Amino acid sequence: MRERNVQIDLAKGIGIVLVVAGHCVAKAQGLIYLFHMPLFFFLSGWCYQDACHESLSSLTALFCKRIKGLYLPFISYGIPFVLLHNFFYAVHIYAEPEVWTHNKMTYFSGGADWIRAVFGVLTFSRIEQLLNPFWFFPALFGTTMAFAAISWLIRRRSEGIRAAAVYACFAAALGIGVTEHKVLRIFTILSLGLLPVYGGYLWRRCQAAAAYSMPWAVLAGMVLLSSLPYGKINVAGFVFGSPGFYLTASGAGIYCVLYLAQGIIRLSERTSLWGGTCVDGRGRTRRFAVFRAAYDSDHGASFSGV
Repeated sequence: MRERNVQIDLAKGIGIVLVVAGHCVAKAQGLIYLFHMPLFFFLSGWCYQDACHESLSSLTALFCKRIKGLYLPFISYGIPFVLLHNFFYAVHIYAEPEVWTHNKMTYFSGGADWIRAVFGVLTFSRIEQLLNPFWFFPALFGTTMAFAAISWLIRRRSEGIRAAAVYACFAAALGIGVTEHKVLRIFTILSLGLLPVYGGYLWRRCQAAAAYSMPWAVLAGMVLLSSLPYGKINVAGFVFGSPGFYLTASGAGIYCVLYLAQGIIRLSERTSLWGGTCVDGRGRTRRFAVFRAAYDSDHGASFSGV
């Protein structure tokens, strides 16, 4: 069994806390929404292993694992919620149709509506309103498989070819922009997620040279604060100020989270004031409350790329 990376688990735990805070603390939303979703794509890329694209069989194995970890949980919730669709609409839990244009949340009046809704769930393309956070499941599935497919196709070529392919997808998505066309909308979201996935992959490969220092963290924090006037980053809606804003703000936020996770690890070597339990890479028991939350989250949907 491969040894767990404590820093990744802590970063996931911090990210989960930020997601909750972003939905509950209005004043913090502007800052958190600059990087919280790119963070999870980045961590997925960090977890990605080259063995996943060594051959067509390994690519298939990754696909089967993503089906088990993301697709099956998605439909296990999606189908029951589709069956309850008319009930939620009748008791006014669902919003008016014009508020939820992408999935046409109207009252199902015939068999065709039910078939279309079930087909949408089975094809990873429909999310009921109450399952809105589940948009990340198909997004992570798609970006993981797209990155693996690109890596498999250019496995015998230079790293520059892979970088060019990732940025070509991003450039194509920029050309499309915000769209109501379902297929094009899926492509734009996946292309936006591919960038941090690739960034995480490169970070893992260069981890030995990665620098975690207070001056860099302060600089990243200043970049984040200076980005606040330019709006938020909405991956699901393909909304961000500019390509440079997306890369700079999300990169700065990701670095701050990684620096904080590394700081918690260092602090754990000097104190035992944390609740919960984890075992670091050297087999010694340490205490983290945040780590425990991240570890427990692994028993639900997996955020890792493998």
